[in-house]
Amino acid sequence: MDQPLRNIFHSPKASGRLIKWEIELGEFDIKYKSRTTIKAQAVVDFLVKYTISNQEVGGQEIVTPEGKEKGKYKCATLKEYWLLHFDGASKTKSTGARLVLQSPEGFMIEYALKLDFPTMKNKAEYEALIAGLGLAKAVRAKNLKVCEDSRRVVTQVNGEFEAKDDIMAKYLRVVKGILTQFDEWYAKHVP
Repeated sequence: MDQPLRNIFHSPKASGRLIKWEIELGEFDIKYKSRTTIKAQAVVDFLVKYTISNQEVGGQEIVTPEGKEKGKYKCATLKEYWLLHFDGASKTKSTGARLVLQSPEGFMIEYALKLDFPTMKNKAEYEALIAGLGLAKAVRAKNLKVCEDSRRVVTQVNGEFEAKDDIMAKYLRVVKGILTQFDEWYAKHVP
């Protein structure tokens, strides 16, 4: 209500209907407390304290100060990252993978693979990654964040560990070759 109750109830212009409401509400312990104005600096302090920066969500700052001259700022290009989540699964009778590719605007593409050949879990993970990278290329993604639950695949792709098995090394070479076609990418382990 825009009008404070106290002013309405104590006004000589109060109609019988308002007086009736005052009597009805009077039995409750209702106290009028005026609204305080919010100072502009308090709003600014709140926004500064609770605004999430682009770096906290994986992006880059848009405006950066340039030099010591007052009022000079350089505008950096905000990089839009596509997000690729994938997971491979291997069972005795079937092998498959699932991946989700999300655009910077939040549009999601879900994809499921059924592999027609028997394979182990890490190979299924690589198959899912290769399919996801192909899908990201098809939608012309330039910057890509890859999230996976397989620590082995992520550490091999990031170059932290080498692939000792010949087949895994071949998968890794294929993945590295595809990743060179993106402007920027990184792989992250997600438990």
